[in-house]
Amino acid sequence: MRTSDWFKAVGVALLLTMLDIAAAYPVVGVYAWVAGERYPLSQAFIQRGAMLSTAIVGPTLMFATQWWLGLRKPDRNPWMFAVAVFAAYVLIDWSMVLFQGMLKPEILGIMALKLAGALLGAWTAQRWPRGNGSATA
Repeated sequence: MRTSDWFKAVGVALLLTMLDIAAAYPVVGVYAWVAGERYPLSQAFIQRGAMLSTAIVGPTLMFATQWWLGLRKPDRNPWMFAVAVFAAYVLIDWSMVLFQGMLKPEILGIMALKLAGALLGAWTAQRWPRGNGSATA
């Protein structure tokens, strides 16, 4: 990978972090609406909703991004780029909470899902048929 690819990986990780956080708002809203009067809206309640969101949206975003970027730039190593984006994402995500609680099993499990999504996206980009014009968009 070139030096510019490392900077691109950080930029992609910043974008993914923003999208993951933005997706949590409607998920927590729907979660609060469904729970209704049964559960009071507390910090723990909001954290559960946000964790549910990031467990679903995060790996999906990682997969889609790595797949799309792998198709757009087939000469770049998709595996290295996926790992670089994931590593930058982890540093950004964990530094926002000052690395507190990041070794909890559920947090590590969600991060493992995100890494799996990124690697699966890289794998899919390599296996996707080329030459049909889909990678030039």
